[in-house]
Parts: sequence; C-alpha cells; structure tokens
Amino acid sequence: MTLLASVLLIATLISLVHSDIWWVQALSFPRIGALILIGIVMIGAVPVRGVWRGALFIMLIVSAALQLWRVYPYTALAPVEVAKARFPSGARDPTCFTVLGLNVYQHNRNYAATRALIEREQPDILLLMETDQPWIDAPHANPV
Repeated sequence: MTLLASVLLIATLISLVHSDIWWVQALSFPRIGALILIGIVMIGAVPVRGVWRGALFIMLIVSAALQLWRVYPYTALAPVEVAKARFPSGARDPTCFTVLGLNVYQHNRNYAATRALIEREQPDILLLMETDQPWIDAPHANPV
C-alpha cells in the first residue's frame, strides 16, 4: 500500500513538471483517473497499522490535493473567467465572426436539415466535412 501511494505521489509530482518529454506530458492527462485511484487506495489503506500509516495518508492526501488543484479550474465550481457578450436582441458584434463546422457524414442525404441549420446560424465561415459529390451538388439542385 505504501509503495502504491509513493508511486501515485511521484507520478503526481512528475506531472507538474513542464517538460517536452512525452511520458511526462502523458501523466498530465489521467488526472480524474488518478484521483479515483487515490481514493481507492485511501479506502484500502484504512486498516493499515504501523509506523508507515501516517506517511501513507500524508502521501495520498498530498497527491489528491495536487491533482484537485490541477482539475479545479475545469470544474463548474471554478469562477467564470470570461463573461458572455451581450448584444441587443439578435444583434451581432461587428468585430467578431462566426464559424460553423459540420461533419455531415457523406452517406447522410438530409440536405434540407443541413441547409436549415446554415440558414438559421448564418455563419461567416462554413466548414463541411465528409462531403462527396452529391453534397457538393445539393445546394445547387434545390435552391432555397
């Protein structure tokens, strides 16, 4: 149990290091999984007795605290950092542009729904992915 707690603490500390080494960067991704594993190890460590019990829980608490510190900004509990822009009823900010990206799935032939979405959103830039020749011809075949 102490060895596992030590590995979790070391992996957590390494994940805080700014590095271009791939395996160091890879340790930054499974933070939620690491928190779950830390919790499981903490529950499993409850019956542990002996001189290492205090060190075991300190390592697990430090690991959990560091992981939570890195996860917290991405939770609903963190304060909003960028306020939503507010414009009068339907007006658009002239300094911004909109982009609509759609993966239409080339075997999909529901051109009308796609056209309706494009008409409703009125994007400045439109990106359609997985198009084929029928998708290219569709806007010209049935003009709205």
